[in-house]
Amino acid sequence: DPRVTITTIGVGYDADALALTSLARAGRGHYLPYIPGQRASDAALTALETTYGAALEYPTLEMPDGIEQIAPQQLPTIRAGQEIMIVGRLSKKQVNGTVILSGSIGNHRFNRRYPVSITASSSPANAIVSNWWASTYIDDLQLSGSAEVFARIIALSRAYGVMSRYTSLLVLENEAIFQPFGVKQAPNPLQWTGADELETEQANAEDDAESAFSTLTAAEAEAVLAGGASDSILQGGERTRKKGESKTASEARSLGVSVDSDFGDESAPAETADAKQKTVGQGKRVGRGRESGRWMKKIWVREALILKAAHASSDDLYQADEATEALDQKPDSRDRYRELVRVLCRIGNLERARSTVEQWLERDRLDPEAIVYLSNVMGRQGLRDDALRYLSGIVDLLPDDTVFHERMAGAFERAEMFDNACAHRVALAEMVPGDINAVAAAVRCERAFGRDQQAIGLLNALPKQTLRQEVEEKAAQTAEPEPMKGELLLSASWKPKEDIDLSLITPQGARVSWMGGRSTAVSAKASALDQEILGLERASAGRYMLEASRIKPNAVSPINGIMKVEVLGIKHEFNFSLSSERTPVGRIVVRRRARLVPR
Repeated sequence: DPRVTITTIGVGYDADALALTSLARAGRGHYLPYIPGQRASDAALTALETTYGAALEYPTLEMPDGIEQIAPQQLPTIRAGQEIMIVGRLSKKQVNGTVILSGSIGNHRFNRRYPVSITASSSPANAIVSNWWASTYIDDLQLSGSAEVFARIIALSRAYGVMSRYTSLLVLENEAIFQPFGVKQAPNPLQWTGADELETEQANAEDDAESAFSTLTAAEAEAVLAGGASDSILQGGERTRKKGESKTASEARSLGVSVDSDFGDESAPAETADAKQKTVGQGKRVGRGRESGRWMKKIWVREALILKAAHASSDDLYQADEATEALDQKPDSRDRYRELVRVLCRIGNLERARSTVEQWLERDRLDPEAIVYLSNVMGRQGLRDDALRYLSGIVDLLPDDTVFHERMAGAFERAEMFDNACAHRVALAEMVPGDINAVAAAVRCERAFGRDQQAIGLLNALPKQTLRQEVEEKAAQTAEPEPMKGELLLSASWKPKEDIDLSLITPQGARVSWMGGRSTAVSAKASALDQEILGLERASAGRYMLEASRIKPNAVSPINGIMKVEVLGIKHEFNFSLSSERTPVGRIVVRRRARLVPR
């Protein structure tokens, strides 16, 4: 009966998602996964919306040539607002073509065409994509129920280090334990830390681009965008929470953190009065002919707002309450510790964040991610030496992590602790002997400290004379200073002279400073006593918090300064006064927004 559909709901963390997905797909319905911490009322509303709301049935997706091994091969019924991840492998470095999504909504046919241009990326930030493909492709093979795919599933699971129904993850403490049991250790091809933002692209439907008319000129559209962002500076900073506060909101106020109850005003730049009047005055009736208007296309741009005060959004405060309740229900969950720490770091409740991290470490003393968060909190509290010591200790836990060695080398160089930086440069040269730049940097620093024999040893380790000559040439060159270019830049100066660190708190609650925190972080003058520069080469969407911390947390003499902020072309200056261990200076909101421009 075509009127009958089957919708399945996962209840509990041990629900068989694969079986429930298969049932829903066969019954042209939906599978609603179990979400930890979700309220029963929210789950019920989602089920009602899924059952009675609009949905795309019998969906098909056509990919352009060059994208192969696509999963899932059979799409489920897609409800309004639902996101579906489709994965595939590129057979060439550049794929151009059109993705076609078809199906039916009620009694009407649905068809959308999305022109795409996809370029293969070798960025370390995108290393996780291969695991996404393998995991999704394995799930699709398992749904087929064919015995012929058994060997292929196991091979993919071992090659990409992802779980399946026929494989398990075995963790042994050291190499000696592998030998008695004859266990062969599978190499882990994935070198992904999550420290960087994924390189992504977005495609818009052709009909969306062609169906819009506008009487605005390109200059007027640009003026509205820039004016909206500029005139929204400091707006929202005057708003206060009027409804009943949560426990976390009350704690935030007691710590001197303001609370903003309406993030919508932060994230939606308003047009200026002049721009609105200009738009309305020039608006005119658009006819059907091309002469009456202008063909427009939709593009996606990032907009920035710079807000006066460091407001904790109501969303973050409620998320902190929910994360606290979730952790109380399952106090041994590492994921729930991490989520709570992230939210607490975002709202600036550092004392509670630190105590939560310490409880996390009581369960696993050697968890690198927990140690990084502890270092971040200490750095924001002005405990620079302790923060740097904890951060350096992670090298002992991850001795072969090239990304972390690079971070520590850069941090020590910015702090003018060149001997410590050289140790990491030498480690990088030994781990990646084929990297000419890494070996040249190690040779250069060894010679700077008069350790010529060690430098010769690094050169002799290279297999070819041509490589030695190339390294010699690069090592003889003076190391170029870090370019201070980025989409988000902070430049601060202050009086009287005292050691102060700038911090940029990311949407994930991580700290970016001269110690690093993102591979795209840039920093200068970290050791100066009256100025510092900090920034990111790319500003991804989300909320950022700006802070200044003094390295002498017990000092009480006031320090007055100016912080210049530039993000995506928007500029502003903040005056700040530091009379305690730290002070929030401001907040930045970056969001993606659709915009019409002439075709």
